[in-house]
Amino acid sequence: MRRLLTITLFLSLALSAAPVKNKATSKGKATTRKASASRRPGSKNRAAVPRKPSVQIAPSSDRYKEIQEALVAKGYLKTPATGVWDQDSQEAMRKFQADEKLEATGKLTSRTLISLGLGPKQ
Repeated sequence: MRRLLTITLFLSLALSAAPVKNKATSKGKATTRKASASRRPGSKNRAAVPRKPSVQIAPSSDRYKEIQEALVAKGYLKTPATGVWDQDSQEAMRKFQADEKLEATGKLTSRTLISLGLGPKQ
């Protein structure tokens, strides 16, 4: 029984590595290729690991507070920085964006943060 299983396994491996004929190519000639040629060279036989998206869902309350402090310093937000992105914060952001000739949505964007001095210098 064990010998039969070994022979069966050997034959299945031999058949899977056998060349497969393509019926047609651009020149009309038949060519051969291995059945496993679709795999990249050097790739491993392991399942792909699903990756989490690298998107931040919402800023932390410390980041909101930092943004609010920048709006207070520029005179757009009249209430103290609390770390909660409320209606007053959104309205102050809209006014700031309009004055900076940005799209006045009240939402945090990279250009808005750069204009506030809180983003990269690019």
